[in-house]
Amino acid sequence: MTTDAAHQYSQAAKINELISRLDLAQSELGGTVANLLDAIAAGPGEAVLLAEVDSRWTLIAAIDRVGTILPALDNAFALDDFALLETVHPDDVLRVATTVKESLTEQRPFDLQFRVRRRDGDWRFVRDQGQVIVDRRTRPQAVVHRLTQIPASTASDFGDEAKTLRELIRQLETEQRMTACEIHDGFVQLATGALMHLEASDIVNEETCQAKRLLREALGEARRLMGGLQPSGLEEAGVPAAIDDFLATANGFIDIPVALHLDAQFPRLTPTEESTLFRILQEAINNACKHSQSERIRVRLRYLDGIVDAEVRDWGRGFECEETSHGGFGMSSMRQRAKLLGGRIQVTSAPGEGTIIRFRFEATR
Repeated sequence: MTTDAAHQYSQAAKINELISRLDLAQSELGGTVANLLDAIAAGPGEAVLLAEVDSRWTLIAAIDRVGTILPALDNAFALDDFALLETVHPDDVLRVATTVKESLTEQRPFDLQFRVRRRDGDWRFVRDQGQVIVDRRTRPQAVVHRLTQIPASTASDFGDEAKTLRELIRQLETEQRMTACEIHDGFVQLATGALMHLEASDIVNEETCQAKRLLREALGEARRLMGGLQPSGLEEAGVPAAIDDFLATANGFIDIPVALHLDAQFPRLTPTEESTLFRILQEAINNACKHSQSERIRVRLRYLDGIVDAEVRDWGRGFECEETSHGGFGMSSMRQRAKLLGGRIQVTSAPGEGTIIRFRFEATR
């Protein structure tokens, strides 16, 4: 018997064992079994788990796409002692366990959102639409967990911290756009008018030449600030184009060459993912330019099997990684933004050996 066949046979045996536990009368058997099979039938994009009513949500059977949504179950050998609740993020466990327990008591369906661990150690956001299976005496005997993956940016039920963070970032982005518009409509317009007035003047001397030079520098600095506050090209062409534009502008104001390496087929992401990714890269580049004393900086952006992998590397003076355990505002900001997408910031550095800042998250496209 092949491994797949043995796995299917084992799953069928467990479902049959559950049916026997329902203690059904012969007249009830056909209809109840049909209802159970309907309940565990996986729809498009769904993974269905049939679990015990114990405190661990111990697996009885797994149906379709489980290895995709729960990588811990990507082989049959992992099924023997798998418990769904043990894969849930520690911050979500109490909330989801309480909700399911209430559903068991009241024998009603539930609809939850929470995080489960991915193969690489990060977290994936899922929606769990579940229902309770009861025996003829209406005692709970099993729970159907119908799981679908959801974008981290739209998950609405995984904790007050994430909700607050998402709202703060939204407000920050709005304020940055408004500030960019104010710089453009205020200072840039006035400075441009003054420069045009000087250039049209017949008075040419050292002072007017210096005034024109200072105005051109001020306008250039204002446009650089506007580009940082409201990245050009992000909405129209995505992160690679926005980073390219940012680097083209930044290279005029810094002495360190910055090279961009990216996958030719890097996809468009959701607006929240693109904005968050851009801001993290922008902050990492700025940090390297200000502090690394490196002769060069490399920005690498890759996409493989649904994972976005972004890296900013310098070959500068480096530092002890313990120095970033608390970090300044820039590092804290990057970590908070990364958390919004269910990703994480990894910093690798040592004195004299440069620094690598890496950000990885699972895209939802």
